[in-house]
Amino acid sequence: MDIIEKIKKLDFPQGQYIIVGSGPMVVRAIKESNDIDIVVSVKLFEKCKQDGWEQLPWTYPDKL
Repeated sequence: MDIIEKIKKLDFPQGQYIIVGSGPMVVRAIKESNDIDIVVSVKLFEKCKQDGWEQLPWTYPDKL
């Protein structure tokens, strides 16, 4: 997975998101991954909802 190209395609504004989880290791070819974990600002989150992105329930509701 070319994580950098996939992130660029999202066209998110700089400073409004960070890549977490295994993403930094994938970029450095330390590990492979099938997904990208992204934390976004409240502003970007609201924009994504307005743009029709699907909002799914938290996978682990017993963990905050």
